[in-house]
This record gives sequence, structure tokens and C-alpha cells, in this order.
Amino acid sequence: MDDDVRRPAHDRRLTGALARSLTTGCALVLLTTGLAAGPASAATDCAGAVRGDVNGDGHAEVVVGEPGYARGAGAVHVFYGSTAGLRATPAGTARDDEYVSQDTPGVPGTGEAGDHFGSSAVLADFDGDQCADLAVGAPGENTSRGAVTVLYGSPTGLSTARAASWTHDDLLGAGAGGPKGRFGETLAAGDLDGDGVADLAVGAPFDRVGGSSGGSVVVLRGGAAGLGGAGRTSAVSQATAGVPGTPEDGDGFGTALAVGDFDGDDVDDLAVGVDGENAGAGVVAVLPGRSGVGVGAGPALALGQASPRVPGAAEEGDRFGGALAAGDVTGDGHDDLAVGAPGENGVGPDRRSGAGSVTFLRGSATGITTTGSQGWTQDSPGVQGVAGPDDAFGSALAMGHLDGGPLLDLAVGAPRDAVGSVGRAGSVTVLDGSPAGLTTAESGGTRFHQDVDGLRGVPEPGDAFGWSVAAAPVQTPDLDSLVVGVPGESVGADRDGLVQQLSTFEFGPNPFGSRTLHQGTPGVRGTPADADAFGRAVR
Repeated sequence: MDDDVRRPAHDRRLTGALARSLTTGCALVLLTTGLAAGPASAATDCAGAVRGDVNGDGHAEVVVGEPGYARGAGAVHVFYGSTAGLRATPAGTARDDEYVSQDTPGVPGTGEAGDHFGSSAVLADFDGDQCADLAVGAPGENTSRGAVTVLYGSPTGLSTARAASWTHDDLLGAGAGGPKGRFGETLAAGDLDGDGVADLAVGAPFDRVGGSSGGSVVVLRGGAAGLGGAGRTSAVSQATAGVPGTPEDGDGFGTALAVGDFDGDDVDDLAVGVDGENAGAGVVAVLPGRSGVGVGAGPALALGQASPRVPGAAEEGDRFGGALAAGDVTGDGHDDLAVGAPGENGVGPDRRSGAGSVTFLRGSATGITTTGSQGWTQDSPGVQGVAGPDDAFGSALAMGHLDGGPLLDLAVGAPRDAVGSVGRAGSVTVLDGSPAGLTTAESGGTRFHQDVDGLRGVPEPGDAFGWSVAAAPVQTPDLDSLVVGVPGESVGADRDGLVQQLSTFEFGPNPFGSRTLHQGTPGVRGTPADADAFGRAVR
């Protein structure tokens, strides 16, 4: 969740209860001589870092996942921010495209078909040096047991010097992870134990718990030495005392993750999507963080559309909790939670998408509350577009300062939305923040797609514009750029994908002056290949 939320007393430039970050090719050719090569930052340390800033130059980086590369071995690209936006070639303190796979020298493991390295990624400071570090999920590793890899940031960029990779079993003992648990499917980061250093939450939504494939979340605590270490890793699931529910096949505990300080106690809390619960109706579990302890030690809260004052009705296949985003939308000092239900108003319990909806839940002194909650669809007053039966509105969510106002705004992906007569082209809608919650006043409710002037391309079936979204201070620390993944776009090959970064503007994201990155862009590493899915994840 690259969300610009409450700023801690120790560094008002960073976000959350600390400097917080927060949803198939050819053989790899290594095109760099090392991740630390390239222009050095003018900084000698990362004291001037903003959220998601690997090299401390005051501009956030953006990670683009390409999990389909090399027959699904996967890779990620790290594009460095600058005043002009994301760059693929060096300029000033910006580096070139840092291209990372499991075949990159110094990165643990070996790229194998189906690993899907880059399915998830997050940037956060896991070792307390103020440089953002990179965690990458490979949920297909070891026949879908899954793995997560971390590389640490520095004033000269990412380094492989302390790179590490773990499976579920590595962290918690042989047999701890299920055979098809897909550890690393989702990632989120924040200070869950109140020590001022980010911790990493790793979703394994198909992990076997108590004899069922109900899913789990593993938390690696950060510290001066980085992630992991003896006694610094724990797991939580619906079998954990205080967590509502019972593990059942298909529950999907860990399908989505978000971190936010929902009760304003300066310790982050963890929201976990359980979108398969109750025949796919879905719920969200909110686990409070505790100083010196982390999550899992206190009673958790489960909320769904059957909860009092939550808009809508719990129906089979709604997939409530399929996407999450956290941040202080109302400006009251408590982070709020946005919950996607991409299957809302679809057909049948096995559907993965319907028209879709987003529910807004407020934070308070006691944590997430249903008082003042809101429900949003493409048929809500002021929202551009029309709800279609398979739009999947709410499949992807990101919060950030997307306009010149003081409050956070919400970007909502609808990757199967029809644009004109073109089905499954995709769109992104921005809802503005206000003291009352999300709003369509002023520029709120604006819808972006590839038929909007200034954005590259034309709407085509299967483009999936909005499959992933991110908000990051790429150009300036005061405004976040909206970044949109379009993994189904065909540029140099079939479904090789692209990413678009919209320019910052005081009235909201501006398509004019937007930047488009794909494997045919000068400076972008790699060669386009069918089903690369460049942009399937952006963070």
C-alpha cells in the first residue's frame, strides 16, 4: 500500500506509523553489470528519502512486476523517480531500469518456468537506514509453495550484497508451509510492532491450516540487520486464537493485505482479505498491531457486507476483501480502509468478477468502525461510467495524494470495464478524500482509460487497463503520481504489457505529459515476448 498516511513524529516526510509502503517469454538475458552500477545519487545517505525512495534522492521509485517473463519465471523492473517522472535511462540522480530476476547475479535462487517472480512487490525500509528496500513475491516457486526475496536499498540504488530469499518452511520449519500455499502471492509492509522499522507481511492464501487450504499470513519483523532472524517471524491464520472464523478450503486468508494505523496509536495494524469466506461472499480480518509484539496477540475484527452498517448484502461470489488499501482519507489522524468486492453483482459462486464495488470503512480511536461507512459502484452519483456485469470495479486499489488537497484520494481499478463498445478494456476511477469520506465533488469520480486524450493506445478487448494501480511521490514529495498497469496490452508481442504514469496536477492526475513504459521503450531491459504481463503488479 504505497499510502501517504499519518506521519510519525520522527520523520514527517515519510508515511504511516513509520515510513510505510502499503495486488506466463524467453530466457533471461542479463543486460546490466550489477545492480549498483549507474549514476550515483547526490546523497551520501537516505536522510532525504520520501516513501518508496530506494536511493534517498527525494523521489519515489516504482516497481513493475513482469511475472510472465521467460515462461513464467518472472522478473521485476525498478524505475527511478525524477522531477520529470519515471525514467528508464539515467538522468541526474535517477538510475536506469534496474532489472531483477532470480537469474540476476547475487539474487538467491534460479529462475524456473512457473515461479512467477514479480507477482507481488513492496518497497519499505526494513533495516532502518531510511533507504527503501525491495521485497518480491514468487508464489509459484517450488511448484507453488512460494518464496519471497528481499534486496536492500542504498544511496547508489538496490544492492544484492545482503539479498535473501525465504520459503514458508525456511522461516517456520519443515512442513510449516502447505504444498500449494502460494507463499508470496501478496505483500504489505508497515511498522506492526512499533519499533520504527518496517515489517513485512506475506500472504499465502492457499496455505494448509488445520487440514484445510484456508490460507495464512507470515510476518517477518524488520530491524537493524534487516528482515528475519531467530524469533522474529510468526504466522497468523483463522486458526490463531483471537482471529474470527475457521480455516476452510478456499477461504483465501491473505488474498489481499493492507497496513494502516487504524486506531491512531502509532503502531500499524494489518488488514487481511479473506475473499473466499462464506462461499465467496468474503470478509476482511483486521489484526491490531502491538508495540514490541506485532500482530496476532490481540483480538481481531472480522467485517463483511453482513456486518451492521456496512453497505450492500453478503452474496456468494462478491469477493469482498479481494483488494484493500489503507490511509487517512478523512484527515482525522486515523487511517481508513477501502475494501474491493470485484465480484459484486456477478453471477454464481465461482465468479471472479462482477460489476464490482468498493466499501469505505473509517478508522477511529477504537480501530476500524462501520459507522460512517460508504459503498461505491460505477452507478454511484458522480462516478463516471456505467456499471457493467463483468467490470470487476474494485479489483485493484491504491491511496495517495493525487490532487493538491491535504487528504488522501483513492484510485480504483476496473480491469474488465467496457470502454465505449469495447469490452474488457479496463479503466481507473479516482475518488477524492474529504472529512466525510470519499467524494465525487470537484474532480472526484474521474475515470481514466485508453480512450482519454493524452494516454497512449486505444481500448482493446483484454488490455486490462487498471489490473494494478499505485500512487507514489515520483515527481514531488507533495503529490503522488498515479501509475497504472496494463498487462494485457500487446505492444511488441501478444499481451506483453505496459505501464502508464500520469503526470501530477493540483486538480488530480493529468493524462497529458503521461509517461508510458514497456519493453520497447528505450532503456527498458528485456525483450518483449508473448504473455510477459509487464505491469501485472505495480508498487
